[in-house]
This record gives sequence, structure tokens and C-alpha cells, in this order.
Amino acid sequence: MPNRKIERKNRQRAANRAAIIDAARRVAVRDGASGLALRAVAAEAGYAPASMYEYFRNRAELVIALAAEDLGQMARQLREAPMQGGSLSGAAQIALSTLQESGALGAAAAALETDKIPPD
Repeated sequence: MPNRKIERKNRQRAANRAAIIDAARRVAVRDGASGLALRAVAAEAGYAPASMYEYFRNRAELVIALAAEDLGQMARQLREAPMQGGSLSGAAQIALSTLQESGALGAAAAALETDKIPPD
């Protein structure tokens, strides 16, 4: 019985974290990833600003989570894209498109330069 409670709590925590990341994505699209603020994300997700710190220690950690999702999406697209005659042009197009569409990747790089690197 205690295992079910822990599993349910872990599923709820993962769902909450995903909801926060989705809200952060909407705020980043609207306001730009470089201007992403935890308070704005909290408002978008319907959470109290202080509750954001239960999931992310700081803005940099949230931006890095967004960038990690973008990189994961790019990796999935690259796996699904057929490599035509060994050409890398399709892969390059996917990578460039992801870089252009994702403000989170550049913001994550900037966050890593200016903020403390969060633990894995």
C-alpha cells in the first residue's frame, strides 16, 4: 500500500512538472525565452510563485529543462528522418530549424554562462 501512495505522488509530481514546462513554453513563445520569468510561468500554470521552487531551483534550471525538451524533439526528428544517400542535408535542416524555432536553446546557453550550473 505505501508503494502505491509513493507511485501516485511521483506521477502527480511528474504531471505538475510537465504542466509547468508546458506553461513555460507558452510564456517563452509569447515573451521570448530570454525574458522568461518564474513569476510569469507560475501565473500561466496557475501555481503560486513560491511553489515553482519545488520543481526548479531557479530560472536557469527551467530554461535548461525547456532546452532539453527541444533537443529531445530534435533527436526524435533526426531518428525518424530518412537519410537519403548518406546526405546530411536533411539532418542539418532539422537541426537548423530547431535552433531557429527554439529560443530556449540560446537562453539555456546564456543561463549556463551567467548562472551556476544546476546539478544533474
